[in-house]
Amino acid sequence: MAASRLVRYLSTATMLAIPMVAGLAPFANAQYPDFASRCRTPGPQQLDACLAASRYQPNDPELMTRLGDALLASRRPGSAFDAYNDALALQPDIGAARAGRDEALRQINGRTAVATVIVPYQPILPPPSVQPVAAMPFDGLWSGRIEPRGQSFAVQATVVGGQLHIHYEDTTDRVTLDGIVDSAGYFSGKGFLKDKNKSSGDGGDPLAISGRFTQDGFEGTGSAGTKSTAMRLNRDS
Repeated sequence: MAASRLVRYLSTATMLAIPMVAGLAPFANAQYPDFASRCRTPGPQQLDACLAASRYQPNDPELMTRLGDALLASRRPGSAFDAYNDALALQPDIGAARAGRDEALRQINGRTAVATVIVPYQPILPPPSVQPVAAMPFDGLWSGRIEPRGQSFAVQATVVGGQLHIHYEDTTDRVTLDGIVDSAGYFSGKGFLKDKNKSSGDGGDPLAISGRFTQDGFEGTGSAGTKSTAMRLNRDS
């Protein structure tokens, strides 16, 4: 998958703040097998897992198909169409990708899918200076809760190359958090807590959390606006 295409997926789905890598071998990072396995499993963590796995193996048509499935399930038919189209450009005989692309097009147009032309795949090789994403001891998928201003949200966190990302959203609230986990497990991150019932011009409360990861858990504290908050996570098995 071309680097510019991956940026488009991330800009319309979930941003993982890690260096762009194309053509990296699937086992260059010990976390790849876990991300790839979770990418093949439908559920709330599938999209983040597919995006993370695609960083290590961007030219895998099966991963592109699974990414399309996750984007379609997240109601992003435009990005899903791109992912399916990339999968078919890599391997034209994937029936699941073709069916998924037709469904994405149906959702986009509100009508029966029509024939489309696949643009020949043109891989973009990374410049010589690009280095593989280094494995960090706390990389992986984590689950737990953020408890700001008297509320409590069940969240999933993705840590790749020492970069943590959380995006939670329900019918009334949106929570984002990004930051760096160092090799000793210390974390400091910032984001926002947004009440979606308030006006669109209200950006929400700034969210700041710091704490430390251990082998299997994280505990941290901080603030959401003027009120204190806490976050606890456990490593997914």
